[in-house]
Amino acid sequence: MVVREDGSGVTCLLAAIQDPFLSSLGSLDWGDKVVGRAAALLFSLLRARSVFGSTMSAGAQEVLAAAGIPYRCDATIPVVLNRTGTGPCPLERAVSKTVDPHAAFDVLAGLHAGGPAMQSSPGKETT
Repeated sequence: MVVREDGSGVTCLLAAIQDPFLSSLGSLDWGDKVVGRAAALLFSLLRARSVFGSTMSAGAQEVLAAAGIPYRCDATIPVVLNRTGTGPCPLERAVSKTVDPHAAFDVLAGLHAGGPAMQSSPGKETT
């Protein structure tokens, strides 16, 4: 089965994490054109079986290796840049010190919504 999603940034990954159908499929192989640290943290939350990126950041490789997720890429870059190429991607900057995938989800969902995250990451206990 191949599932194809179109969207910018980590929008599709945020949606996939909350999609009951995709969650029901178990561990999957994932791929994207560019995989940065933010995406790698979300792939960890998805319990990816493997990840391929045409281009992958060193930070993404670090996250995937720590999670025990096999990965491959055509090119490694030090960091994903913003769309104008003038500095780090804002999503990468937002999770640069984050190691917990649930915390990364909350931060990235909040940025995607334009403010504080409206819901907690799936599977995270709340009190």
